[in-house]
Amino acid sequence: MEIVQLIREAISSFLFRVAMGQSYYYESKLIFLLYTIILYLIFIFFVNKTDLKLPKMNLYITLIVGLLVSFVAIRYMPFGGDAQIYCDYVKMDLGGGNIYVSTEKYAFNYPPLFLGVIGQFCKYNYEINYPILYSVLIFVIGIFFSREYKIGLTTTMVLLTSSFLGLRWIFKTGNFLIWELIFLSLGIYFSKKNENITLILLVLLGFQRLWLLLAAIFWYIMVKEKIDYKGLGGSVGLLSVLVLFRFELFKSYLIQLYEGNTLSSVWGGSANHNSPSLLLNIVDLFNLHNNFTLFFLLYCLAVLFFIYRNLVNNIFSDKTHILSHTIFLLVVLSPTFKPYLALLATISLFPLFSRMKTSSLNHFIFVYCFLINLFWVIGSIFPMGYPYSVFQIVFFISVIKVINNTNYYISNE
Repeated sequence: MEIVQLIREAISSFLFRVAMGQSYYYESKLIFLLYTIILYLIFIFFVNKTDLKLPKMNLYITLIVGLLVSFVAIRYMPFGGDAQIYCDYVKMDLGGGNIYVSTEKYAFNYPPLFLGVIGQFCKYNYEINYPILYSVLIFVIGIFFSREYKIGLTTTMVLLTSSFLGLRWIFKTGNFLIWELIFLSLGIYFSKKNENITLILLVLLGFQRLWLLLAAIFWYIMVKEKIDYKGLGGSVGLLSVLVLFRFELFKSYLIQLYEGNTLSSVWGGSANHNSPSLLLNIVDLFNLHNNFTLFFLLYCLAVLFFIYRNLVNNIFSDKTHILSHTIFLLVVLSPTFKPYLALLATISLFPLFSRMKTSSLNHFIFVYCFLINLFWVIGSIFPMGYPYSVFQIVFFISVIKVINNTNYYISNE
C-alpha cells in the first residue's frame, strides 16, 4: 500500500507541476537561457537525424501530450483568473463605473462593443463553465477546417489542441480569446472568395489586439483590384457604427491602450512567464525603458518590412495563402507576444497545411506541437524560468522554415 501511495503522490505531484508551470514564474537568468538552448539543440539534432517512420503514431503521441498539458491546467485551482476579472469588470460597468480608468492590476482590454456579449456569458457562470465551451468550440472549428481544407480530423485536432501551448493558457486563464478564434476562422473562410465581410471580420479580430488590425490593411492591399467598392463602403459604414457604440467609453479605451500603466498596456508591460516577448525581453535585458517608444517603433517597422517582403516574394499567387502568412507573422512577431495567441497563428496556417506534403506536415506537427509541449513538461519540473523569449524565437523560426521551404509543398499532384 505504501508503494501505491508513493506512486499516486508522484503522479499527482507531476501533474501539479505541469499544470501550474511554477518554474516559469522565476526571474530569468542567463544560465536558464543556456539550458534552454542546449535542450533545443538536442531536439533539433534528434529531429534532423531521425526518420519518423510512424507518422500516425507521432500524431497520437503528440495529441496525448498536448491534451495532458492542456487539461491538467484545469485540475488545480486557481484557474479562470482572466474570466473572473472580465466578469467583475462587466459588473463594474453595469454599476456605472468607467472600466477603462480602473486602477486594478489587470485592465479590461476589449473595446466597449464586447461588453454586452461578454456580459451574457458571465450571466451564465462563464467563470466555471468556460473549459466546456472552449472544448466544444475547438471541436467545431476542427471539423470546419477538416472539411474545408480536406485535412484529416485527427491531424486538425492535434494542431488545435496541441499548438504551441495555446489551449493550455486558455484553459488556465479563461481568457475571452473565443472571439478572435471565431472572427479569424470566418475571416480565413470568406477571404477565399474575396468577400467584403472579410474586412469586418479582420477588424473585429484586431479590435482587442490593435496590432492585428494590420491584417485588415494587408488584406486590402492584396485584393484591392477585386474589391466591390459599393460593398466595401457598406462594410466601412458598419464598422463605423460599431466604433461609435458608446463612443465616450471607446475614447477611454484608446487612451488606456496608449497611456495605461496596467499589465495589459504595451508601455507598462514587462517580459515574464505570460509575456515571453522578444521586444519586452530586449527592453529588460538592455534597460531600454527610457527609450521604449523609439525601440517599439523601430521593431514594428522591421516587422512590417519583413511581412511586406514576404508578400512580394511569396511562393504562392493565391491570396488566401498570403493572408494566412501575414496573420501568422503578425501573431508570432507581436510586440507583446502571448503564448495563448498561438491558436490564432495555427488557425491562420490551415490553408497552408492543406498544401503540405503529408510527411512534411507530420514532421511540422512533431516539431511545432510535440516538442514545445515536451519542453513545457520539462521546464515545469526543472527550474529554467521563462527563459527570455525562447517561445517566440522558436515560433518565429518555425514560420521561416514553413513559408520559405518550397520542398514542404505539393506543386503537382
